[in-house]
Amino acid sequence: MTKYLAEFIGSFLLVFIGTGATIINTTHENVLGLQGVAAVFGLTVFFLVYLLGPLSGAHLNPAVSIANCVRGLLAPSTTCFYILVQLLGALLASSVLYLLFPTAPHLGETLPTAGITISFIFEFLVTSLLFAVLIASERTKENLVTTSLLLGLLVYLGVVVVGPLSGGSFNPARSIGPALVSGNYNGIWIYCTAPIAGATLVALVYKLNRYLHHNSKITA
Repeated sequence: MTKYLAEFIGSFLLVFIGTGATIINTTHENVLGLQGVAAVFGLTVFFLVYLLGPLSGAHLNPAVSIANCVRGLLAPSTTCFYILVQLLGALLASSVLYLLFPTAPHLGETLPTAGITISFIFEFLVTSLLFAVLIASERTKENLVTTSLLLGLLVYLGVVVVGPLSGGSFNPARSIGPALVSGNYNGIWIYCTAPIAGATLVALVYKLNRYLHHNSKITA
């Protein structure tokens, strides 16, 4: 139960703090700017991975949970519960933000401003990179601080570079929460499919590489 509570709280905080920064930036004349909002997301990821990593792995992202299930690190039933609590946490965060900022023009929705194709490609690529770094940190046995820092920096860079194009989500829960509360579902399928496809592809490549490496050692 602890791991599910950690995923719920972590997802709530990620969406509440991250999209909250987006809302404040919009309602207060770009006071944070793109890099400020990106820094908020990156630092939030850094602290949450560091704090919750030992409890649940700090997925906070259905794409990560599904990809870890593909890798065999998470049982299908556990994966379903992870996704459920992640979505509930994100939904609660957006609901609270709506109560706090009822007149805000948006709730931090991610929209494909650069078009469907470009948005899908960038969401796919950045999520792939994030999950590849996560796997690499596991294989090289990086400590939790280093892993948290790497993921936080990548989220920061991803939002800075991709934010103006697709909103910089890389996380279905992060996009679904604001979309459900605001009722703006424009391009929501992109943010549900592209991150999952990106992380899953990396997981499959990793499994194939391990299989080939294992077979080569047997036949050697």
